[in-house]
Amino acid sequence: DRQTFVGRVFLENLPQMEKVYTEYLKNHDAANRKLQSLQRNQKVAIWLRECREWASDLTAAWDLDSLLVKPVQRILKYPLLLNELIDATPADHPDRESLVAAVNGVTQISVRINELKKRADLVGQVVSSRKRKDSDVRSGLSKAFGRRTEKLKQQVGLSEMVQDKQY
Repeated sequence: DRQTFVGRVFLENLPQMEKVYTEYLKNHDAANRKLQSLQRNQKVAIWLRECREWASDLTAAWDLDSLLVKPVQRILKYPLLLNELIDATPADHPDRESLVAAVNGVTQISVRINELKKRADLVGQVVSSRKRKDSDVRSGLSKAFGRRTEKLKQQVGLSEMVQDKQY
């Protein structure tokens, strides 16, 4: 089929894919921690068990923990899928160049997201090591630390910088 252009579609959607996966992965650890805390609640645990039982004839994957990790795994599988498509695509196919470029693009997204995750972990370590016990000093300096933390998050890409020309 010389009319199918999977590589081109990937290339057209790479910026959106990177944005979505980056946002998802930035929040993934916090979502897992929240899910774990919710699962300690007896009512939530019962509800999740009932959902799993109800969906058992539809899918075996209705475990919320495993569903939350699916997007993380998916971004890493795209290069494998695209490489298989390249292997099955004739050298003279009009989409072959786009497939090769798509593999490189998706791989670069994975690398950038991994770097962002490392920076986020580093910021989390720095910020958590600065937290102090509740005291008068903390209440007096909380605004200063909050601004410093926000500025650090902006510098490593966890938060968007506000561009205020007048300021």
